[in-house]
Order: sequence, then structure tokens, then C-alpha cells
Amino acid sequence: MKLLRPNKQYSWLLVIFALCFTGFGIRSLWQFQAVSAWPLIVTSVLLVFFLLFSLLPNSSYLILRKGGFHIRYMFSVRDHKWTDVAKFFIGRRFSDRGAIFYLLKSKCMLKVKVFPDNYGLPPNELYELLDLWWNSATGSSEEPSDGPYSEFLEPQASDPEQSPLPAPQVGIGTLP
Repeated sequence: MKLLRPNKQYSWLLVIFALCFTGFGIRSLWQFQAVSAWPLIVTSVLLVFFLLFSLLPNSSYLILRKGGFHIRYMFSVRDHKWTDVAKFFIGRRFSDRGAIFYLLKSKCMLKVKVFPDNYGLPPNELYELLDLWWNSATGSSEEPSDGPYSEFLEPQASDPEQSPLPAPQVGIGTLP
């Protein structure tokens, strides 16, 4: 079992920013007696509360186990088996920081999910760690894309003659 915790430096910066914002709202209420400062103060206090909650030790973590992995982030908890995962890959989410995505197999489709944090590791190191655990749990080769879902995971060729998909047929019920 391996436990990974997120890097909390960014959360501390957000707490300091939210406290400054709250102080600005209280100062404007006190000095200018502006009634419009109340929504600012309430929103800022709620933001400070949730940010402080995110700094608690058990508010977010990733546990890698022999049977699967367990993700906890704020109020959400996800538990997945290694056999339910089709592939891990690195992508981008909302910023220039890399994020780790994973595909979950289901009966009729694949679901793309994302890890909420990189847990203090660069994206490529977290990917290698997850891929190592996935390979050891499923007994797969080093390339997890060699499976029944590989045609959905890799980009297809733009040339229709090289594409593994059959060419569209013109017939009854189709447009020419």
C-alpha cells in the first residue's frame, strides 16, 4: 500500500489571498459603512472555511493498493479496481500544469476521469508510478494500450485506407 498526499503550498497561498479579501471587505464595511460589503464578507469567510478544510491532513489523498486505488478529495471519494482501468495518460486541465487522466471500462463505453491533484509529483512520475502499479496488478505488459480498447485510446490515421475502421457503405437508409 502506498499513500500519496497533495502539495498544500497552493492552498496556503489561496488562504492568505482569501483572508486579505475578507479583511478588505471588513475594512470597507467599517470605514465606508457600505451595505454592499456583506456579500463580499460572507463569500470570503466561506472561501476561507473551505480552504482551511482542504488543508486538513485527511481531506485529500491517493492510496494505491494491490486491488485498486482510492481517491479522496474534499467531499468526494472514488474507489476503482485496477481491472476497471483501461489506460492512464497525461494531459492538461485548465492551466499549464499537467494532469493525469484515466479511462474506466464499463459495459458499453469508456469514461474519462481525472485525478484532482498530482500529489506532489511531476505528472510523468505519477504516470509511471500508476502505470507500474497497474501493470503489476493486472499482469499486463509495459504498454497498457495493447488491449481490446486500444482503437479508442490512440488517435486514428487520417487516411481512410490506413484506418482500421471499415469504409462507410452506401445503401438503404444511408445518404450518398
